[in-house]
Amino acid sequence: MHYRSILRHSIIAVFATLVLIGCFSSTSKQPVLQEYLNRIASVQDEAPLSPPQSLPIELPNKRELLQPIERVTVGLIDSYQLRQCGLFQLIANKNSILGKVADPFRDFDYQIQLIAGLQSCLSEAKLEPELHEQLTTIQQQKIGQIHLHYFNLIFTSETMRQQLSGGSWLSNENNISTQMIKPALVQLSIIQKDIIEKSYLNSDYQVVKISDYQEMLDKVALLGKLTYSLQTTTQWLNITTAQLNKHDSKIRCGKNANTTKFKYMVNVFNRYYVQEVQPYVSFLDRQYQIIASQLSVFEPQQTVNLPRIDYPLKKSYSMFIIANRNHVKYWSKLFKRCNTSVQSVRIN
Repeated sequence: MHYRSILRHSIIAVFATLVLIGCFSSTSKQPVLQEYLNRIASVQDEAPLSPPQSLPIELPNKRELLQPIERVTVGLIDSYQLRQCGLFQLIANKNSILGKVADPFRDFDYQIQLIAGLQSCLSEAKLEPELHEQLTTIQQQKIGQIHLHYFNLIFTSETMRQQLSGGSWLSNENNISTQMIKPALVQLSIIQKDIIEKSYLNSDYQVVKISDYQEMLDKVALLGKLTYSLQTTTQWLNITTAQLNKHDSKIRCGKNANTTKFKYMVNVFNRYYVQEVQPYVSFLDRQYQIIASQLSVFEPQQTVNLPRIDYPLKKSYSMFIIANRNHVKYWSKLFKRCNTSVQSVRIN
């Protein structure tokens, strides 16, 4: 089965899952991370470092990003000749009252369908020279604008702005997963590639409507939450690691040493890091990996007339990996100093 068809069928499975799950809420991990830090500080007999000040993930103002696109009039072309090209109904729908107020998803579908339809018409239909020239001009104008339509779709449509924004935690306590929005991101990445390679000019090009995926993106807004969760978890891990390193000398072990504090630290490690923090860290890592190969969607083809948007998901993940690595490194170092290992002290 063609991959584009597989994507269509995946929508049904996703919405069936959503019906079973119903509304989902975000469960904050801050209390667990705060308690983890507090317990470490308590064992050290020191005050805990100040908690991080987390900021929501927000895009720049819509007015700053929206790209103006010059209107290209198609409706004046002879309707009979448009019927020969199979474009009459497409353009008529666009010129209707509903078509003129179409949201960015349906408008983008129209732009791609029109470019592909014009190519088919110019290649196959027997056109009058004047009409051929007119349609060629329109197609070239539309091709020159398509990257602007894509940019507006990604960064100014309400659906995508909601998807990319977030100030709450991504929960690992329900069945919500980035797997649910992956089909939409895959389709957006296909569209992005088509724009770069101008695949819509190929005779065998199959138009897949991105609007078919809009409801999925509306109902399952995860990318902003994932980015926020990665950033905030990173901040907590960095602070907790700093706490551990700052007062490491308080944890004694070795011959003739009072190892009570070390034993308490082992308990904290097992109770909070192993049972609470590490599973959530692994969850966030999995959620990122599911959609990692589609993140070029948010790196539109840069041109002189497009603002640069650095959506922070990739960078947030990189910092998250470093923070977790440094945190695990401290525990490994502590256990080595005390002649044991993570595997030995870990309670399965």
